[in-house]
Amino acid sequence: MAQETKQPSEYKLIAWEMEDALASGESLVSSNSNGSMSIVVTDEDSVDVTSSVIISGPTINGTKVQAMTSGSYGADGDVFDMKWLITMSDDQIAEEDITLVIVEEKG
Repeated sequence: MAQETKQPSEYKLIAWEMEDALASGESLVSSNSNGSMSIVVTDEDSVDVTSSVIISGPTINGTKVQAMTSGSYGADGDVFDMKWLITMSDDQIAEEDITLVIVEEKG
């Protein structure tokens, strides 16, 4: 599982590069016949906090999927699990998991 860190007040764009997962001629799409691109974020108690953590996205930027995280949710030491469902033009859906850790940088 990949890991990203951000500070509590930081609005951070998190991007996931999908180029290696795409076959020749394949592309990322917002939806296909099997579903739509999405992100679900849960806290350490498995509570869905997606609407508090993600303020926009997921969106496609070339071969990357990205989402903007909120700078007004999460405190130092909080850990969130992000489950990304990424849709492709050949009707596949890839699942990528990212751990988001809130870290207050001192100094």
